[in-house]
Amino acid sequence: MARLTVRSNSHSSIDNRPPWHHTVEVEDAENVNPTEIVLDGLTLRPYKFVERAEDEGVTIQVRVKVDRAGREELEKRLKADDRAPGGYFDVVRRGVQETPRLMRFGGCTWSEDGSETKYDLTLVEQAVDANRVPFPEFYREIPNMRSEIALARNLMAELLDTLVESGSLSAEQRSAIEDRAKAGLWTRHWALFKLDDIDKQS
Repeated sequence: MARLTVRSNSHSSIDNRPPWHHTVEVEDAENVNPTEIVLDGLTLRPYKFVERAEDEGVTIQVRVKVDRAGREELEKRLKADDRAPGGYFDVVRRGVQETPRLMRFGGCTWSEDGSETKYDLTLVEQAVDANRVPFPEFYREIPNMRSEIALARNLMAELLDTLVESGSLSAEQRSAIEDRAKAGLWTRHWALFKLDDIDKQS
């Protein structure tokens, strides 16, 4: 049985009265369930997986739960992508296709679940990007705004810690605080994508 996903819907009429004209745009959503996905050499076990065919490639939305070691490995890759966005890497869907597909990170949210961490990852195949018209950047300032907000939060936390510990603030201490804030910038930035529970979002 075919599985479809609604991409958009709309309705219209003349003078806001019947008859109504309804338009629904749907797309195939392939019902595949890999036992594992290997993302840039990191093996993950998905508990939710949706794959969509787009142009000549696929996009994947996958939810995984990892322990502390898995979190460190996954966030190492996410951190590298944040510093140099758009890099492609091999993704293997074990149980579906052993041939790797060249993909990149799309959006990502995460939440903590006891001692484990849950991630909702979007992966986009390079072939999709190659056949897609680039979307104009209407809000080019947003990436810089995110970085500035994360830096400000990190700077404040370090400043308060130092004031509590020493009871005073010198120029050398201020410089050290700024250096530590910059070093921890990605961690604060990444916290902006944290949700209470990724499974409670739509």
